[in-house]
Formats: sequence, structure tokens, C-alpha cells
Amino acid sequence: MNSFPRKILLTCAICLLLCFSVLAGDAETMYDAEYCFSEADFCISDMGSVDGIFVTAVPEADVATLKLGSRSILAGDVLSAESLGKLRLIPITAESCDAVLCYLPIYANHVADPAEVTVRIQSGKNEAPKVNNVEFETYKNIANDGKLSAEDPEKGALTYQLVDAPKRGSVKLSNDGTFLYTPQDNKVGEDRFTYTATDEAGNVSTPATVNIRILNPTDKMTYSDMEDDTMHFEAIWMREAGLYGGKQLGSQLCFCPNETVSRSEFLVMAMELMQLPKENGSTAVFADCKEVPKWVQGYLSSALRHGIIRGESSQDGLCFYPDKPISTQEAAVMLQNMLQLPIPTSFSYNAYPAWSGKAVMALSDAGIIADYNSTEMTVRDVAQLLYQIKQL
Repeated sequence: MNSFPRKILLTCAICLLLCFSVLAGDAETMYDAEYCFSEADFCISDMGSVDGIFVTAVPEADVATLKLGSRSILAGDVLSAESLGKLRLIPITAESCDAVLCYLPIYANHVADPAEVTVRIQSGKNEAPKVNNVEFETYKNIANDGKLSAEDPEKGALTYQLVDAPKRGSVKLSNDGTFLYTPQDNKVGEDRFTYTATDEAGNVSTPATVNIRILNPTDKMTYSDMEDDTMHFEAIWMREAGLYGGKQLGSQLCFCPNETVSRSEFLVMAMELMQLPKENGSTAVFADCKEVPKWVQGYLSSALRHGIIRGESSQDGLCFYPDKPISTQEAAVMLQNMLQLPIPTSFSYNAYPAWSGKAVMALSDAGIIADYNSTEMTVRDVAQLLYQIKQL
């Protein structure tokens, strides 16, 4: 166990500074049963079997202990591949919880990124689901959809029940935890409804409340192409927030939800949402942006100076590609550079490219839902994304 070269141990110590962890295997055991690891628990996708591991963190003392024979395993220990099949996790708690072992995978010629194995300890009793209060808003005469907040300790499927109905509108609950709230005609102000969740064993949660605000928009214009669309609320919010006002086609105001959004358009909308100032009297800072309107140049200059965008080197100089449709990963990088959200300690190995992975996982960890594999965002996509950002 102590045969690994000192250089590898030094590399391990340096790697502790890395902020990401790869998710290896997940396992499960009962509170009164040991979990016996195997080498396969420590195999990382597409990287093959490890030659050993450097333990960086063990489960908390009141959750579980790790044993190799009679020896307790602690952070800083180095284990060979052969010893991994003899490693045991002994639960201490009788409650349902996760025991997490963090480590650095050691291979013949390198030490890989931090990784972790999670063992779910089951209590043996089926506990009732937990539900949370939800804050929700819509505009007068506009239906809007939302999502209930519930979790089952056993990770099973849940069903939802309406306990107290809203008084200023109606609500329809769906089995996936989403709901559709429709305010009564011309009603504004506050409303609420309560709900419970039931698990597969029939356990019912305590009630939780969805608090509703029915807002009165500053103008009465609605979008002709968004009637009966659950994104109508976000469309009006975009106009109310001064981010995007739609297009006038003849006598009709249209949101044009399926039109693509360019990189420069998204940057302007995001900076306006964050109330980040643009620079005045700016000249072109990118080689391919000389034809971009001067008012947009101010956003580009400010964004470059503050590290929100960086551009890409080309034969003509630094380029931004302002008219190219923005991808969701590009949008995530811009937003993360503005928000500086906490970086999660774990992520799925190789799920996203290195240039966007941190940003995508930071937004995902903050609860931002989007199709992060989309290469061209539409107006609908951007409205949904920016409204979620506004809620942070």
C-alpha cells in the first residue's frame, strides 16, 4: 500500500486544489449491513481500471466508517487496486442518507481528476415525502405553468394532491409535479393554494403552500402568436423588463418565439438584465464587429473589459462572431462570467467540453433548467433562461 512513488503522492496533494469531482459509481446498502466495495466502483467511464486511489475525504464519523481489515481508512491514505475489493463501508447512522468517499484515481502514468463514490444508506423504514413552499407569479389574464417542490427520501415516484384551492384562479396539477395556474378575468393581487405529495407506499407529506402574485403589466399589449402558450408570461416579462419587445407585423404584435438569437443580441439582453453598464463612445474591439451598430459596441467593449466575453483568435484578429446564433453553452459561459455562481464539487465526467463545463454545471447546480446541448437558442429558449436567472 505504500509502494506508490513519492511523485505520485505529491501530484495527489496538488490535485486536491482542483474544484471538480467526477462521479464514479453509486451504490446502496441497508443501515444494518456493510457495503463491500469492488474495483468496479472506482472505474471512471472510458478510463479503464485504476491502479490505485488517493483518499481525499471519507464519510462523516456519524454516518459511516471505512475499513480495510481492522484498519480505519482516513483522508490521505493510498490504496492499491487489489485492496479496493477488500474495502468495506460500515454504516453508523440508522437514518437514510448518503455516505460519500472522495478520491483521486491513480493510473500508471498520471493522476486523474477528483472523483467520488456515493453509497446510499437506507433506514429500512419508508419515510414520508418532504414538500416545500413555492413562490410563483403571473400577469393579469395570463395562464402560467410552474413546478411543485417535493422530494422522496427513498427516491421513489410521487403523486400530488390539491388540498386548498386558489381563490382568484384555478390550478391543475400534473403527475410530474408541474402545474398550470389560470387567474380569473382581470384579477390581480395575491393568491395561494396548498398541496401534498404521496409516495409509492402511501405516505403523505405535510402540506406546503404555493404563494402566487398576479401582476398588472404596465401596458395592456399581448402577443398575438402566444395565445394559449404557457410561455406567454415569460414573453410579457421580457418586454416588462426591457429586454425584448417582440416585432410589429402589420397590426399584430408578435413574440416570434422560434426565431434564433445571435451572440450579440443575447449579450445585450443578459447585460441589461444584470444592469451592467455599457461603455459610451466605444469603437470596434473585435475584428469582425466593425459593422455592428455603435450602441452595441458599448456592450461588447464593457463585456470584454470585465471578462464576460473573450473572443476567438483568427487571421484577421480577435473575433466575436456577433451575428452567429448563440448556443446554450455559450450563453451559460457569459452568464457564469457575470454571476460567478458557486462551482459544484461534482459533475458527470466528460459531459460537457472543458471551456463550458464549469459554467453549465454551476447554472445546473443553481437550478437553471435548459437544453445545454442546443447549438442555436431561440427567443423562447432565451426568455425561459433569463427569467430563471432573474429568480436567483
